[in-house]
Amino acid sequence: MMDRAIPSATGYSQKQMAAANFLQTLTPPQEHDMLIDHFRNLVRSTTTQVFESTVITSDGRELFVEWHAKQIFDEHDKLDFLHRGWA
Repeated sequence: MMDRAIPSATGYSQKQMAAANFLQTLTPPQEHDMLIDHFRNLVRSTTTQVFESTVITSDGRELFVEWHAKQIFDEHDKLDFLHRGWA
């Protein structure tokens, strides 16, 4: 799940975002390893993770964003999804 601001800021629809390979579509190659590390840490942590990266919009512009990401659990304490949003 992602914040509604992400599709609005990037020019991609929610449907396009859901179908896209996030790293290849929205981030520059030189940041892939860093982002993979951040999302691995997110899966292992129960706290909100905050980090910064560049996002590439549908028209090729680059946005510098601060991510706030956390795990969301269902009523049985089972991981339901990862929430990603920008500040």
